[in-house]
Amino acid sequence: MDKVMRLASEKDVVVFSKSSCCLCYAITILFQELGVTSTVHEIDQDPEGREIEKTLVRLGCNAPVPAIFVGGRLVGSTNEVMSLHLSGGLIPMLKPYQTWQTKEEIEPMSERGGARRHDEAMKDIPTRRYATSRCGNVLSNQLVINLAGSLDLPLT
Repeated sequence: MDKVMRLASEKDVVVFSKSSCCLCYAITILFQELGVTSTVHEIDQDPEGREIEKTLVRLGCNAPVPAIFVGGRLVGSTNEVMSLHLSGGLIPMLKPYQTWQTKEEIEPMSERGGARRHDEAMKDIPTRRYATSRCGNVLSNQLVINLAGSLDLPLT
């Protein structure tokens, strides 16, 4: 448990992952889209990976990967992160760790008479990204990540 907590607290946003996990990759892409650089620990590449996996489950992750820590505190797995994002709680939680402005921050600036009109400011920001796994397959649940703060999930 000491290793997991040490790794989780060394950086602001930490993702425990497996290199073949598409949902882990989707979480990493989501954080990139939100302007957050996350540190990814691939537990399948770590000699102590099985122990790390057991520790993550003991800490409360319903699935061992991805396990997301923000500010040294366990947020949870994919379900918890996506629920936070859909309810509007993820962006405020990540705000101290963002390295650039999101669409939500540019919009109010343009409404206050910023240098560029709202249309011009928005065209510079990608609004959608189709997350794919490293092997090129579209994710099983076809997550479409939108910077505006919502997710389109197909109803199947």
